[in-house]
Amino acid sequence: LHNADGEIIYPQTISDMDYSTSEQDTGCKWIDGKKIYRKTINFGALPNTSAKSVAHNITNIDHFVKSEGIAWTASKAAVHLPFASPNQLVGAISLLATNSGIDISTGNDRREFANCYVTLWYTKTTD
Repeated sequence: LHNADGEIIYPQTISDMDYSTSEQDTGCKWIDGKKIYRKTINFGALPNTSAKSVAHNITNIDHFVKSEGIAWTASKAAVHLPFASPNQLVGAISLLATNSGIDISTGNDRREFANCYVTLWYTKTTD
């Protein structure tokens, strides 16, 4: 977002943010002054008591700043990732971002969550 003078106004709420499957400059900076980029990846269905990896196709990653995901069932029930239930750790869903992709592991069969998106925030070695 920009004001009338062209200066960047940082988003304050989720409604101010645009999500895209293409890399975006967020207009924000990390503590080292580097630009923070954001990209949302269509992960597909969550796995059945196993691990699944999906390439994010991001080049020149320096550091991940944040990662989060959301998955939906056909009836639109949603789970935010990573997920841990204190009463059922075996049912946890872990989310790991690496330089090559996203790894999600499930302790239970989570295939009913057929639509999963993961958003990554990161800095780049080229900035």
